[in-house]
Amino acid sequence: MPNFVFTTVPLVETTYPPAAYGCLQPIVSRNGLDMVLNDFNLYLKHNLDSAVFEEINHWSMFSLNDISEHAKQKLCALFDKSIAGLDIKWLAISVFSFYSTRPTALLLKHLQNRNIKILLGGNGCMGRLAEFDHLPFGKWCLKNNLCSHVIFGEGEQALDKLLQNKSGPGIDNID
Repeated sequence: MPNFVFTTVPLVETTYPPAAYGCLQPIVSRNGLDMVLNDFNLYLKHNLDSAVFEEINHWSMFSLNDISEHAKQKLCALFDKSIAGLDIKWLAISVFSFYSTRPTALLLKHLQNRNIKILLGGNGCMGRLAEFDHLPFGKWCLKNNLCSHVIFGEGEQALDKLLQNKSGPGIDNID
């Protein structure tokens, strides 16, 4: 049973597989965990009506200031459904770009108070937006207790150290 879930969030191109999964899977396995991919972006594409999917995408791309409560509820409910039945110890969220920050923040707030370690990684963790107090998104998430850890920069060595309960460059810091 997978206990390390690697998940994508909107907005990521749905025609390309998430490359980070392939790079990180051997590291997770070497540390005694079973990893599964939850391509949530693709899951949404197949399980949302096109109008709501487009609303979420436009919001992700900052074309909309907000999305409807219906879209927020669908996003969170479908995320829960996409991971239902998994024995999750670690939930690794790929924040592919700053276009992924809004959906990630919404999902992180939704996931609060669950007994899982949440790890963020990806280029979007470095994005500084007014919406997130001009802090790098990953730092904003740490500051607001929305995640357990953030990996900044290349993730292979940092993830290996983190899974061994060690610290090092790129783990929870930009240095």
